[in-house]
Amino acid sequence: MAKRLNAALLAFVFGFIPLFGWVSVVIVSLVTLRLGAREGAMVLMWAIVPDVVWAALGHPRVLLYGIVMGSLFVYLMAIVLRETASWGKVLEVTALLAGLGVVAVHLFHPDIVQWWMQQYQSYLNEVTKAVQISGDSAYQQSWQQTSAMLQKAGVLKFLAGISTGATVAMALGGNLFNLLLGRLWQSSLYNPGALRKELYSVHIHRIACIVFALCGLALWMKWLWVWDLVPLLLLLFIPSAISLVHVWASKRKHATTCLVIFYILLVVLSPYSVIALMAIALMDAAVDIRQQFKLIT
Repeated sequence: MAKRLNAALLAFVFGFIPLFGWVSVVIVSLVTLRLGAREGAMVLMWAIVPDVVWAALGHPRVLLYGIVMGSLFVYLMAIVLRETASWGKVLEVTALLAGLGVVAVHLFHPDIVQWWMQQYQSYLNEVTKAVQISGDSAYQQSWQQTSAMLQKAGVLKFLAGISTGATVAMALGGNLFNLLLGRLWQSSLYNPGALRKELYSVHIHRIACIVFALCGLALWMKWLWVWDLVPLLLLLFIPSAISLVHVWASKRKHATTCLVIFYILLVVLSPYSVIALMAIALMDAAVDIRQQFKLIT
């Protein structure tokens, strides 16, 4: 924060260190949140140099995942967060951009689902070969039954139908976490307690309910490509529901115990717990439960 050169050099160096590239992204987010878009852009230029180098060395996908869906995305979301101080707005912009990206993929690559099917089928074939080489007859029989079940039950087809959206959602979800680390860093240094207030106020606009209903209608009309938007809806709604649960728990006497039980149930009862969280988020988007029940004062 004292000198632009310090942040730029750190972002540049961490970009070249394997498994530590995320630190470079967090530095970009911190500088942007604290000093604004112009200073953030200066550091961003240094942060993306390692990705350009890796791409030139024969890894062109780094341009997409490292720059477009990495440093640049976090930079843009940091600007949104700096201007609005609202994680709800950040999630909405993220879901909108990701949704447009998924739609563009289906427009320019209408066979994308078939491509994913080929990838999964190829993976199954490789595993089958490995099992056969092992020579364990019991294991081979078990794997044959599992493989047949996956294909017969339509699991592979379903996975192929949501894989594009899931890939985008996981990539952007990771970068939202990097943005969260940048905000945590900023809050701890300059404004203690501000981040908790923001995270307790994550609320999605009610227009998201309309988008959800339109997606449901599209699926009812057999527009199967819309399944690829489901992971993005989860990325939009689930943080809002989790925020609401944390607000509710903060009002209880044993807040930590309540949250521990909540996260255990979230894992154990999945996917039913995820459906429940979606329902809570939809209700919150429609009526703003925090305001209705005076959960935040």
